Amino acid sequence: MILCFCEGIGSRDGTAKKDKDFKGKAQKQVQFNPGQTRATWRVRILSDGQHEQSETFQVVLSEPVLAALEFPAVTTVEIVDPGDGTARGTVPTSVLSYSDYISRPEDHTSVIRFDKDEREKMCRVVIIDDSLYEEKETFHVLLSMPMGGRIGSEFPGAQVTIIPDKDDGKY
Repeated sequence: MILCFCEGIGSRDGTAKKDKDFKGKAQKQVQFNPGQTRATWRVRILSDGQHEQSETFQVVLSEPVLAALEFPAVTTVEIVDPGDGTARGTVPTSVLSYSDYISRPEDHTSVIRFDKDEREKMCRVVIIDDSLYEEKETFHVLLSMPMGGRIGSEFPGAQVTIIPDKDDGKY
């Protein structure tokens, strides 16, 4: 029986800051048994009482022992406070009355292919016109899980802003 150990799991601040927006106790060792591909690491999201857009931080595995880290060794976590006026996504099969856009599925249909030296691509996102008056709302489209390349750290995604529709009744 061969066990895989990582010498550490921890976090890396992004727009969300440790001990201000979240708490996650770094661990010195994480054990993966043979065939195990997932492990749980608890993170507590903190409410700071401020109106903010979504914030992100990263969870990082490091220094494997008797093994190699495969993709992904780092994952990004997004903190979204529904009370802060951000848009809400939904899957096409369950469009709800409070949904603002249709989320892209996390499967092969959402793959965006970049040719050599290509730096921009269109990514279709469907905005739902629910005819309700709502203030300006935002959401992020993030690139993840690169295959055969890498995602630049400066622009890993884009913020989309849904502006109020002048034809919607203001209540």
